[in-house]
Amino acid sequence: MKCVICKQGERAPGLATVTLQRDETVVIVRGVPADICQDCGDITWKKRLHGRFTLRPKKL
Repeated sequence: MKCVICKQGERAPGLATVTLQRDETVVIVRGVPADICQDCGDITWKKRLHGRFTLRPKKL
């Protein structure tokens, strides 16, 4: 699948690091399944994980 950012690279499954911040609290999550552009490095999280990372910071 072509990258939507650079329009040249191909996306491939891989593991990414996600950094979440709320106020003074920072959480780093390693090994998050994602599609990563082999050219520009843009990361797209797997859809099933997106809700988990956008909702959980409220509970920190």
